[in-house]
Amino acid sequence: MASPAAGTPPFLTKTYAMVEDSATDDTISWNDTGTAFVVWRPAEFARDLLPKHFKHSKLLLVSSASSTPTDSRR
Repeated sequence: MASPAAGTPPFLTKTYAMVEDSATDDTISWNDTGTAFVVWRPAEFARDLLPKHFKHSKLLLVSSASSTPTDSRR
């Protein structure tokens, strides 16, 4: 996958880094086509990964933020 573009919101950059990290593939990784990511182990994701990258560990907040458009032109 390509790196995030300059000016990308921090939430997306941090999420991208987690998905790209092969060490986390058993918890979160790209789907087979590389068009979306899958959280394979939600409890471990919330407990172990989220606190390392974000100020919270609420999976619902990540889910909500990932589905919110960031382009104000839409």
